[in-house]
Amino acid sequence: MVDKSHPVTEGLQDFEILDEGYSNTLQLPGVHYLLETSHPDCDRYIAWTHSVRNSEVVYLMGGHDKHAYENPSFRKLLLNAIIYTKP
Repeated sequence: MVDKSHPVTEGLQDFEILDEGYSNTLQLPGVHYLLETSHPDCDRYIAWTHSVRNSEVVYLMGGHDKHAYENPSFRKLLLNAIIYTKP
């Protein structure tokens, strides 16, 4: 967790997940980092928020298969992100 106090990460502790990661992702200036990883084949930051015009955007790198959705922490993260972006 980079920011445990953010509404998207609220109620979560550090967790591990088996999922696909990416490198060389574009992260615009001003993003607010939420999660990071130490995996050597993945970019450091794997979740962030950003304001675009009048909308809040949440980027979650994970969520590619059943390993993510079977993980209670990932499901809580996803639910928090949906609630956070809901108008």
